[in-house]
Amino acid sequence: MNTDERRGSKLYSMKKNSEFNEKHDRKRTREEREPQQMRRSDLRMKDRFYVDRDRRERSVRRFTPRDAGKGRDKVKHDIDNARGAKTGLAAAKQREHNIEKPGAERARKYQLEVLEQAKVKNTIAFLDTGAGKTLIAVLLMQSKYEQLRRQQRKMAAVFLVPKVPLVYQVISFTFKTDMDACLSLLESLKLNAEIGQAEVIRERTGFRVGHYCGEMGQDFWNKERWHLEFQSKEVLVMTAQILLNILRHSIIRMDAIHLLILDECHHAVKKHPYSLVMSEFYHLTSKEKRPCVFGMTASPVNLKGVSSQEDCAVKIRNLESKLDSIVCTIKDRVELEKHVPMPSETVVEYDKAVILCSLREQIQKMEAAVEEAASSSSKRSKWRFMGARDAGAKEELRLVYGLSERTESDGAASLVQKLRAVVYALDELGQWCAYQVALSFLTALQNDERVTHQMDIRYQELYLRDVVDLLKCHLKEGPVHSKDSSTVVEVREGPALRDELEEGELQDTQVVSGGEHVDEILGAAVADGKVTPKVQSLIKILLRYQHTDDFRAIIFVERVVAALVLPKVFAELPSMQFVKCASLIGHNNNQDMRTRQMQDTISRFRDGRVTLLVATSVAEEGLDIRQCNVVIRFDLAKTVLAYIQSRGRARKPGSDYILMVEKGNKNHEIFLRNARSSEEILRKEAIERTDLGLTKETAILASIESPEGHVYQVSSTGAMVSLNSAVGLIHLYCSQLPSDRYSILRPEFLMKQYQKANGSTKFSCKLQLPCNAPIEMIEGPICSSIRGAQQAVCLEACKKLHELGAFTDTLLPDKGIGEDAGKHDEAEAGEPLPGTARHREYYPEGIADILKGDWILLGKQGHCSDSMTVPLFVYKLQCANFGFTKDALLTQTSDFAIVFGSELDSEILGMTMDLFVARTLTTKASLVFCGLNTFSLQQLNALKDFHVRLMSIVLDVDVEPDTTPWDSIKSYLFIPLAHNTVSSASLQIDWELINHTIATEVWQNRLQRARPDVYLGTDERALGGDRREYGFGKLRSGMISGQKAHPTYGIRGAVAEFDIVKASGLVPSNGVDRSEQGKLLTADGFIDAKDLVGKIVTAAHSGKRFYVESLRSEINAESSFPRKEGYLGPLEYSSYADYYKQKYGVELVCKKQPLLRGRGVSHCKNLLSPRFEPIDGDLEDALDKTYYVMLPPELCLVHPLPGSLVRGAQKLPSVMRRVESMLLAIQLKHAINYPIPASKETFCYERAELLGDAYLKWVVSRRLFLKFPSKHEGQLTRMRQQTVSNSVLYQYALQKGLQAYIQADRFASSRWAAPGVPPLFDEETKDGDDMEIFRKEQTCGEKSETEDEQVFRTEEIEDDTISLEDGEIEGDSSAYRVLSSKTLADVVEALIGVYYVEGGQKAAAHLMHWIGIPVAYDDVDIEQARAGCHVPNTVLKSIDFEGVEAAIGHKFKNRSLLVEAITHASRPSSGVPCYQRLEFVGDAVLDHLITRHLFFCYKDLPPGRLTDLRAAAVNNENFARVSVKHKFHLHLRHGSTALEAQIRDFVKDIQAELDKPGVNSFGIGDFKAPKVLGDILESIAGAIFLDTHLNTDQVWRVFSPLLQPMVTPDTLPMHPVRELQERCQQQAEGLEYKALRVGNVATVQVFVDGVQIGSAQNPQKKMAQKLAARNALVVLKEKDLTKEESAKVGCPSSTGSKTPNTFTRQTLNDICLRRQWPMPQYRCVSEGGPAHAKRFTYSVRVHTTENGWTDDCLGEPMPSVKKAKDSAAVILLQLLRRYQ
Repeated sequence: MNTDERRGSKLYSMKKNSEFNEKHDRKRTREEREPQQMRRSDLRMKDRFYVDRDRRERSVRRFTPRDAGKGRDKVKHDIDNARGAKTGLAAAKQREHNIEKPGAERARKYQLEVLEQAKVKNTIAFLDTGAGKTLIAVLLMQSKYEQLRRQQRKMAAVFLVPKVPLVYQVISFTFKTDMDACLSLLESLKLNAEIGQAEVIRERTGFRVGHYCGEMGQDFWNKERWHLEFQSKEVLVMTAQILLNILRHSIIRMDAIHLLILDECHHAVKKHPYSLVMSEFYHLTSKEKRPCVFGMTASPVNLKGVSSQEDCAVKIRNLESKLDSIVCTIKDRVELEKHVPMPSETVVEYDKAVILCSLREQIQKMEAAVEEAASSSSKRSKWRFMGARDAGAKEELRLVYGLSERTESDGAASLVQKLRAVVYALDELGQWCAYQVALSFLTALQNDERVTHQMDIRYQELYLRDVVDLLKCHLKEGPVHSKDSSTVVEVREGPALRDELEEGELQDTQVVSGGEHVDEILGAAVADGKVTPKVQSLIKILLRYQHTDDFRAIIFVERVVAALVLPKVFAELPSMQFVKCASLIGHNNNQDMRTRQMQDTISRFRDGRVTLLVATSVAEEGLDIRQCNVVIRFDLAKTVLAYIQSRGRARKPGSDYILMVEKGNKNHEIFLRNARSSEEILRKEAIERTDLGLTKETAILASIESPEGHVYQVSSTGAMVSLNSAVGLIHLYCSQLPSDRYSILRPEFLMKQYQKANGSTKFSCKLQLPCNAPIEMIEGPICSSIRGAQQAVCLEACKKLHELGAFTDTLLPDKGIGEDAGKHDEAEAGEPLPGTARHREYYPEGIADILKGDWILLGKQGHCSDSMTVPLFVYKLQCANFGFTKDALLTQTSDFAIVFGSELDSEILGMTMDLFVARTLTTKASLVFCGLNTFSLQQLNALKDFHVRLMSIVLDVDVEPDTTPWDSIKSYLFIPLAHNTVSSASLQIDWELINHTIATEVWQNRLQRARPDVYLGTDERALGGDRREYGFGKLRSGMISGQKAHPTYGIRGAVAEFDIVKASGLVPSNGVDRSEQGKLLTADGFIDAKDLVGKIVTAAHSGKRFYVESLRSEINAESSFPRKEGYLGPLEYSSYADYYKQKYGVELVCKKQPLLRGRGVSHCKNLLSPRFEPIDGDLEDALDKTYYVMLPPELCLVHPLPGSLVRGAQKLPSVMRRVESMLLAIQLKHAINYPIPASKETFCYERAELLGDAYLKWVVSRRLFLKFPSKHEGQLTRMRQQTVSNSVLYQYALQKGLQAYIQADRFASSRWAAPGVPPLFDEETKDGDDMEIFRKEQTCGEKSETEDEQVFRTEEIEDDTISLEDGEIEGDSSAYRVLSSKTLADVVEALIGVYYVEGGQKAAAHLMHWIGIPVAYDDVDIEQARAGCHVPNTVLKSIDFEGVEAAIGHKFKNRSLLVEAITHASRPSSGVPCYQRLEFVGDAVLDHLITRHLFFCYKDLPPGRLTDLRAAAVNNENFARVSVKHKFHLHLRHGSTALEAQIRDFVKDIQAELDKPGVNSFGIGDFKAPKVLGDILESIAGAIFLDTHLNTDQVWRVFSPLLQPMVTPDTLPMHPVRELQERCQQQAEGLEYKALRVGNVATVQVFVDGVQIGSAQNPQKKMAQKLAARNALVVLKEKDLTKEESAKVGCPSSTGSKTPNTFTRQTLNDICLRRQWPMPQYRCVSEGGPAHAKRFTYSVRVHTTENGWTDDCLGEPMPSVKKAKDSAAVILLQLLRRYQ
């Protein structure tokens, strides 16, 4: 398999991880692209740390600034910007300084010589390891950068590395002034491939550097992403395969690269990516556009050796011709030897091992038997194992293993490799090591979760068990221990392998232990053949270094199996305890080492945690550890290059390079001589350069490989695929097709041989693609070789796939993602993506166009004639009360009219609004058109002034009519109507009230305007009557003992001292105690007592406003201050006058005047929805809980607005909110232009969104299925996601301006704007800090209250906020209209749902067309889709159509659709595609039909409950059970043994569930179904959908009985995990899951408050979690039941006398007051638990007069402090009852 095939079959198999890697790399790219998108300051402050070793070899962290040079010319450097140290110019200078840092003056002489040649011409630097080749490359990049910078061009340098053994290794280094250390560092990072080189370049130059390899997902990047990388980076370090890929796909061109550096360039031979890059692209680029080339190598010849200097010259010329470069090396090696120490070379001989013929032959017989069984087993027997049911299809039988899952033939291939590894270990290492290898293989298979159902795993296990038994038996025979030792060798079984243990990897815990005498045992074992002399010789070599300080060694072996088993040998020897050994292997089929494991191993070797590495050739190139002082070649190198490279790993001065050779082995001796001589010849030839003559030179130039003559190139992009790359591209395409665990999709090559007359042989090839590819069989031309035939047919397939759209124009598999897809992923790191609930933005509130008008601007602000008239449309607000109330003020309201500049839609007049005025009173309001009236300009000004005065009081916004801003965007006015009703609407206007209101001088008093309490310093957003004010008054009364009168002045809730109010002139100074007959003295003069009732007064001492309810002639200021009911303590106030004097500092003058009984003027409330909590019992008991205050008249200012006018005006904001919303809905309906009834605001949009989501998914899926018949299911799914995802719908909503029509929040007057009265955003409206203070202080001492204070028992309403009526629920008081982008997307779906409900499919289609969602398709598309496929007769005969159709309940007109619907991808197609496309459309059809059924069947169901119903009905688990119930699984056509076993087990498991009539678990059962069973139900739905001409009603008629019993609200199950979570949240209990996997069994434990409650085991983790949650619920419910029973039996009295928690502490406080005890003392005993589940425990005690202090009564742990105190109070109450 060549490089391209490996690329297709293995490298590209990482597609599942590519998304994560791509996102990770996008994040890194964004960080390096910060000059384009300025990052936040906190991101700029991030520093990078790296790990270094100090002088004592301890790990320390050092910090270095982030990448220098990120800033561009006009942007400040990130680090400079964060630290505020430099300007952008300074940053640029610093960057240039960084680039010049590794200057030429610091390089060595030989480096400068090579550099000078590289500047002039393409060069291959032929230098020893450690000579500083990388530094030369860095200096060359710097030179190239300077050259291009002078030309004002950007440099693009590509640094190529041959392989990526360690991609993610952390680079630990620090730069020193010592040049030798720097050079050592540069070379020591090369094993890290592109990352290591990238770090070197970045840190030494300041260039913007990126690193790339296939494992990081770059193979799946699109063209735009790569262009962005090249634009934002100066240096790109990547593997050669990556560059080859992007060149072939024309993502980048060769002429866009300025400098091409090839590390280890000797690999540029044959089909290596280095060679292909040069031959396919470099040499085909015109010479003037070619990049400069710089190659680096320690040996330009990568062969076993050279026979002569002329032979060496030819091979060097070949490399030079390939790279278009000249080799340059060191002539004088004296300077090099000063800096690069050479290790001393030693040869150690060992005896030849004795072949254990008996064991070897037995294992080889097994190997032969496996190969024979794999090649000669009959298709029939295999087919029977596969579980297929139509074995008569011969063509399918012939192809079954080409496209199906892994079978025993696949297992045989893997098993043969394992057996050969065991034989190798037996020959080279001995029987003991062979046993270890076989045992590890067997253990790994036994811990594979596939062992129970996958045939290839079971097949291997069977043979390996025999091998292990065989080797184990022979190990116990013979002299395996010394005479003095009776220790018996025993097998110690270790624990199960970890999840990451790969197939073929040895397990560390599997060892053979011989006790304390293992050294003797191994020594004896050598003589007996249990361990070879080669291993014994290696042990002796290592023992020489037992006392060597800082011992660090690398052992090179040829085979992976040796690298894995040798550390186990060392671990068993007590004498080898001085070494800490580890293995290091690369990527080699299944016996590979994960990248992170390699990273960790090398890191541990660097810092000394590992002192001995047993490595394969992966460590020959690049791994340079300065501390390494011993290199041992356990197996001799195969090439001169490997000999030289491995020797270079010994970097420490005085190191040893030890070669182990077999005694008498001539081949070993010849290789050593050849390697030593070849190295000298290479050096000599590089300097002297032999003249080969013109003929040979010409032949070498002609031998440069050019791309194959047959290529396919896309003219629009230049992307090309050749014969060499076509095979890999086809493998890549197949790996991208949708598949599951039961099918491995790969191309199948069917070869045909032709024998020519001249004796030559030709070949042709047929390519069979998987069944879900758009083409099935392709036949290629006749070629001279098998390889050529395969390449030719793959090239033809690439061409056809591109023509069908399966390949993009860059010849990459089409994923169904457009060019602009994924743009939203470029959001800043940490910021929410558009379309999510966390992505929130501010939008101005939408206003209907009909409300706009310039007439509102006329008058004072305009230059208009006084004779001008304005025609306005007058609408009367007609109100009718329903219900009853004892509060007369609620029904005594004024009437209003509203004037508009345009006539409203007739639908507005037919609308009735329910206004919830009180708990038992509802007002139905509607608008009545009164005609078109004409107003003069003077009248218009008067109406505007009155409107502003009225609404400023109602909305509590302090604005003046003369200065308030008017906006034409909202133009209407509120006008009062007179009480007398006449026919003319103009005569109903109360002009007298209007003129009086705007002419009075009362408005000059600041207390009479809006927000007077704020003016006085209370900072209280209320008109008066606020219960919280009295709460703060009570707080003050408890704090002022021994203090001045007003200690709280200036804080929230306090008021100005009254003398300050009087001094300000706000209250006239009357100063006399006199009265007139029938009149009262108020703060602003005398007034008739009878005229005062019903008016609004402003309390001058507090700024509150009150309705005057009555005049209390029997009570005056000298009356006794009332005592709180049940309070027996001393009186605080002797009279009302004393109360006002002590509390407010007011000395009343007219103490004989009767007091006014008033009630507070509340906020303007939201009347559109109920605000009251439901109550139990008779409503009469809760009707009239009105809160009253007693006010001295002399402290009251009479307000100019009548009380009935204000009460009537408080309805206007709610009315206009509804009118504005309806006008917006009507406007949107007209914009959509489809006649349906206007939607009501009370319509539950969440239910409509659920229906619209399912309908949108269906219509989009239908269109994609019909319009793109060649797209597979994966492409269709991604294309659908691009249309229906929230991010896309969010963009649609913005384009149509739907954000203006959304009413996302409950109405609140604080953010509603009336014309001329802008909203006042008060962020302190909901400030709870002071209330928290009050809660803490309320137990300090309870004082008596006045009558007005008695109604505000704040201890009973601790959670109350501003001005709430009795029983009223707090509303939303947020001050900003912020919408999430998900809300906009949901509104689009809700609109679709509404139009579908009101107007059917046509209305919904019209709406989606208006939005821009494509849903149309052609009739031709339908006929093409319904045509189906051609099914061979052999397949038709093998299917029981009558049985299938009878089970479904539908007779198919086109049976090919049914065949397709029941065909799985694991089945070879024979012209029949798999069901995936039908499943795609069937899934959408069923989702839509079931959602529609639930929506209309349960119209009153809340949206959350409806969503749960849909989730229970539409899920794969439920569909799978339906399939089994109707036996659809018996007709499934597949080719997977594993699938057959899973289906059989699932059917057996759920049989008991199916036997119960009317029972359905709806997917919450205890057994997880194979996904295939649910898929076939959806595919059958898709087939019926096509067979019935796209008629969904007929589909539902078929599926409605199949799905019975359907889920209902009564039968809806709750998932145990969710049920347990909700229960713990309600109980404030901490919930935690702990999962552990041992082998193929997952164990999940459930902990509640740290105590294990339940656990379960299952092969699947999610199923184990569900079962564990279910078990935990059973235990918790049993505990709850036990508590209830014990409470009934043991504590009957406590349960009977238990009081509600909300009154427990109050009851205890009342007892203390009645008995004159001090207040109870509470103490927090404990507080703990996680933040989301805090638990508090309190104790309480009280000091009684009879018995002193009571015992501390400890309550139970509770989720809140309040509940914890209640719990303790209950215990204390029980104790006090016993005292009685």
